[in-house]
Amino acid sequence: MKAILAILWIGALITMAIILPNMVSSGSDISVGTISIIGLISIILTFITFAGSGNNKSK
Repeated sequence: MKAILAILWIGALITMAIILPNMVSSGSDISVGTISIIGLISIILTFITFAGSGNNKSK
């Protein structure tokens, strides 16, 4: 589950860092809401993916 969330997190970062700036520079009209939603998803995925106890083994 965490691997899937990590892949989604990396995808959101790639979208924010590469895809959206290229679309803006090529003249595409991207709404602020789209950028905000992708940014919020990346922030939420960061906390969900990397938060946790890490080792849940019981003795």
